[in-house]
Amino acid sequence: MENTFSTLYQEYRCKNQNQAFDTLKYIFNDVGDPKYWIRKIKIIQEGVFGINAEFNSCSPDSLIYAGQLFLKVIYASHHFQQVGPISKTELDWKHLVCPWNDARAKRNQEGSSLFQLLDYCPKSLSLKQILDPASFIQDFYSVSTLKEWVCRWNQFREYAFYQYSMMDGDEGSYLFDFEYLYKLTEACYLIYARHAQATPKDPSTFAS
Repeated sequence: MENTFSTLYQEYRCKNQNQAFDTLKYIFNDVGDPKYWIRKIKIIQEGVFGINAEFNSCSPDSLIYAGQLFLKVIYASHHFQQVGPISKTELDWKHLVCPWNDARAKRNQEGSSLFQLLDYCPKSLSLKQILDPASFIQDFYSVSTLKEWVCRWNQFREYAFYQYSMMDGDEGSYLFDFEYLYKLTEACYLIYARHAQATPKDPSTFAS
């Protein structure tokens, strides 16, 4: 288990925002959309809370792999705490859905793409956080440090395979952590979507 659940992976760390953006592009465009990652987090949450993991639809091997890759989201998010917000008047589909998912929705559900796009809209973030996802990321790291969140996520990945619930009067804390992980996924996707149309050349690209 030591290799699988090692706390810190050097290759997962990002040195700057450009590397972090490339990580989000890989995670949300090459591996899976936000719905995919939310589903993986939910499966792990169910395992931690003592509900049987859905191995019929997601094998243990793929769950381990996805859970390990989610570490990349956590590491990348640390670099986006100062991204500028947008105003209510600016808010548009392009600020909610990346170009690739927009194109996929239109291609797969021609005539009803709006309903497909709604699937990508944030479900956990408040309006303020949708306009300013970096404000949530700042809140995320005010609760715990980067290393603490990585350790916590690795614990959840391991707990998900236990044959019993890990909760012992700590349900509220566990639920709070998972809610924050859902929000982190959505906040990172929003930042990715808003900057996906142009490859950033330097960190100032992300400034307000």
